[in-house]
Amino acid sequence: MAVNQEAWKAYRKTVDDVRAEVAELTNLDYAQHKSLRAAVTHSCRPRAMSQFYFRLWAPWVALGGIFLTAITYLATCLLVSHWSNKTGLWGLAVGLILGLLFPHLTSQAMKKINGKYRRQRISRYIILLPIPIYVVSLISFKVWHEFWTTIAVGWSIFPACLTISSLIVIPPLYTKVKARGILLHDPYATAALATLEVAALVSRNRKDWHSSRVSRLTIREIEGLARRVQSELSLSSRIGPWHPDVFSHTAREAAAVAQIIRQQKKSIARAVSDSDFGEVTISLTNGVRLMMAKDRDRLLEGAPEAHLKQRVKMLLRHLYRVALLVAAAFLIPLVPTISEQDALANGIRITLLVAAVLALIAPRSESSSRILDVVGKIIPE
Repeated sequence: MAVNQEAWKAYRKTVDDVRAEVAELTNLDYAQHKSLRAAVTHSCRPRAMSQFYFRLWAPWVALGGIFLTAITYLATCLLVSHWSNKTGLWGLAVGLILGLLFPHLTSQAMKKINGKYRRQRISRYIILLPIPIYVVSLISFKVWHEFWTTIAVGWSIFPACLTISSLIVIPPLYTKVKARGILLHDPYATAALATLEVAALVSRNRKDWHSSRVSRLTIREIEGLARRVQSELSLSSRIGPWHPDVFSHTAREAAAVAQIIRQQKKSIARAVSDSDFGEVTISLTNGVRLMMAKDRDRLLEGAPEAHLKQRVKMLLRHLYRVALLVAAAFLIPLVPTISEQDALANGIRITLLVAAVLALIAPRSESSSRILDVVGKIIPE
């Protein structure tokens, strides 16, 4: 009963937040407000259930992270004491304290970054970073016995264990919830609610249309929205990584819809009155209605075809991080100091190649996205 009440509270809070965003759309009349409120109420359920289960799972992920941290720290202390003296143990202790503070410090730093989806994107990379840092730092300490390497090892233990805990805890729980027929993710509803948020932002900024700072922030949010909508409407979570022929088709359609959204940036930049912001609000609101209706054909009406240049950009955006990791895997071991140590060179090469594989797979994997979302929600706001 208590769980059902908490789920209902999560649903009501999500509905109230979204309806507040609808209320900020000053360009709509009463009938339009009423119909849009009714539509978003239905679309809120996946988001509400997702947030509810994330909060339900977060303590288990945190407890698993703490348990793994204790085991990993003790094992690392044994290794360091075997390789060196007690100085290395002090470095581990200092690093562990910094690692325990890392989630809080990260959340504070994220608040200073403009753009909701930009913050989410950066936080996901930060969450994955400690695992390769731990491996490389531990191998570096074995070779050089430098004090700073033990601090890096100790710092990376807790964040890395938190991510590993999520990899262990979340997939079976997520599968169990899906088996009960509970919808945690709807690509169209997610894209629609994200578009509604930006439409409400544009409407709020309407009175400050003349401000260059407001214009820049609004354009940045529209670009973030375009990327989010493109990611959701590509339907990668419904296709999987093994059907590139289908994914290439849906990805082109998603890129076309994203291009329509990006065209609104020109209207913001060229605005000469508050009515220009109002027109962008109306355009985004129409997109919200079509996404909630899951009317893909009407979304694509008038959408520009994804040109070869845009398709190449899409591919490069996905592959450039992988290319950097692969290049680093072959170039860093050639550094003279590192190349003299075969164990260190091989360790760095393997770590970076594994990171490259993860970077290649993760954006196309539904479970990896869910896991990173859960870990991100454990970080205190």
